[in-house]
Amino acid sequence: MNKNSASFLPSLIRSGQNNEVTLRIMQTSDLHGNLRAYDYLSDTGGQSYGLTRLATLIKQARRESPNCLLFDCGDFLQGTPLSDLTANPEYGWAGPNPVIDVMNQLKYDAVGLGNHEFNFGLNWLAAAVKSAQFPMICANVLRNHKAKSDLQGTLVEPFVILNKTLKLSEKRKQLLRIGVLGLVPPQITSWDRAHLQGRIKCLDMLEAAQDNLQKMRAMGTDLIVLLAHTGAIPGPAHDNMENAALQLADAGGIDAILAGHTHQVFPRPDQQSNDGIDHQASTFCGVPAVMAGFRGSHLGVLDLALTHDGTRWYITGHNGRAIAASALDVPEDKALTIEIKKAHHATRTLVARPLGHCGIPLHSYLARIRPDPSLALIARATKRAVANALQDSPHADLPVLSAVAPFKTGGQAGPEYYHDIPPGQIRLRHLFGLYPFPNTVCALKVTGAELLEWLERTASCFNHLETGTSDQPLLNPHFPGHAFDVIHGIQYQIDLSQLPRYKPCGTPSGVSSGRILDLKFHSQIIDINQKFIIATNSHRAHGGGLYPDWPADRWVINSANSLQDILSDELQRNIAITPKDLSDWRFVPMPETTAIFETGPGVRAYQTELSTCRLSDLGNNDQGFAKLRLQLGPRDT
Repeated sequence: MNKNSASFLPSLIRSGQNNEVTLRIMQTSDLHGNLRAYDYLSDTGGQSYGLTRLATLIKQARRESPNCLLFDCGDFLQGTPLSDLTANPEYGWAGPNPVIDVMNQLKYDAVGLGNHEFNFGLNWLAAAVKSAQFPMICANVLRNHKAKSDLQGTLVEPFVILNKTLKLSEKRKQLLRIGVLGLVPPQITSWDRAHLQGRIKCLDMLEAAQDNLQKMRAMGTDLIVLLAHTGAIPGPAHDNMENAALQLADAGGIDAILAGHTHQVFPRPDQQSNDGIDHQASTFCGVPAVMAGFRGSHLGVLDLALTHDGTRWYITGHNGRAIAASALDVPEDKALTIEIKKAHHATRTLVARPLGHCGIPLHSYLARIRPDPSLALIARATKRAVANALQDSPHADLPVLSAVAPFKTGGQAGPEYYHDIPPGQIRLRHLFGLYPFPNTVCALKVTGAELLEWLERTASCFNHLETGTSDQPLLNPHFPGHAFDVIHGIQYQIDLSQLPRYKPCGTPSGVSSGRILDLKFHSQIIDINQKFIIATNSHRAHGGGLYPDWPADRWVINSANSLQDILSDELQRNIAITPKDLSDWRFVPMPETTAIFETGPGVRAYQTELSTCRLSDLGNNDQGFAKLRLQLGPRDT
């Protein structure tokens, strides 16, 4: 961005007139360790995201407005090889945490914890907190030895009160006391149970918010900003919600909400407003709000017009935007790239480490419409690990299945967010692409009926299609790709002419009919009482996504073995992926019916696979995704 370029976000009003002033609040969220505009998995730079790109926007915003605050809403410490190398002593990194280092340089005013801050345990998190030169806050995570009502027992400070001197004019200033509250989904105690069980407990977000808001007001705050690591999903409030931004706004007492967790961008003026989500006004239930996307894709900016009546401050107007890092040709901040140069080069060296060899390409472009080799590799590894662990156990004779999902399938992250590994040598960076999260291997004992319901949940990610209609959108955009579980070891078909049984939040839709047909094991229809062992990851088994949290009596294995380590061992075996490794599922044929499937443009390198899947290329859509027509009619015999 040229220093002489026009302001990217003009202030709402002129400061200094009638005790009016504009406070600019900037937000990052769900950075997931993406500091540089660099993809370590493909070893290429120039990406359209990253905190060093946002840093250029942040500094520009500070030049434009004398009254600025900078916050992050969580999930900043984990997610790339650059960030995760700090968690594994075997990787040999002895320097400072590079994420904290950059955030210190940018002088964040406060940062809220996200669920992924707990992925590597409390000791690792404590070290990060200790090195931070800014407050880390979270109001609903308590140390376990404290009573529920004693919020002084929080793991980190529940909130911080910032004394900000606002500049009204060259000669006039006014003190503003800004309370900043942090919240995280209570599901962290399930998702990272291996690290957290018995050490912390987590309160309902709405309960913790109301308790702390009263305290903050009593301490004389003029304005309360919520750092909410939670998304906005319409519906009534209920206990222990994962995505409660709308319900928190509706409860009152909050002046501005900075949300996250779901990797969405808000506001999006091109989207319709409903159910309390107003894209045009940038509000959640009337409260000014922004969401800054994922991995440094956007900078959230709220300009609040404040008026002081001699007694207190009032918000008299606001303007909210999510500014893309790719906008206005934003370059990376040079000072910060120099600051993390050593960590950047150490990461590139680390991820170049060879692991094994694969004779076929592994990519995720088509993982949601056909049996996928990448998922087959992960399923084979987890199935082998579970089967070995069950030897000589009471469950040794039960068939072992494996549930896996694709993690990189575009969506909110954009058309480049796919893994694409060419045939040949497999390196550590490819492993991070195939499985980017530090989940552990788990196994559950399920019945045939529960297996069927598992698949009904995953099949709900597709839209309802009308037979005989052309070019209907295939995917429901509200279902993330990582919620699409494929179960290996059985056979089944998905009937898209039926309505989905589940909503994107995981609750039943009220539809009694099902989409899963011909559910078989070894070519025999599965009985509802038949027993299976299903290998999965700790996040899914503990209720991650739209899936249930399984009761203790269904757990067969709850290991501390990371899926990345198990997959690394599998890659080093150099065993070819064969057709028998692939999952066995397909869509039920729909005569004279086509659907539109959107995926990464890199899929065009695989013309044979496009033909096999009966896909025809319709060019790119406005977001840069490849737009493909999927033929769903019966195949020619």
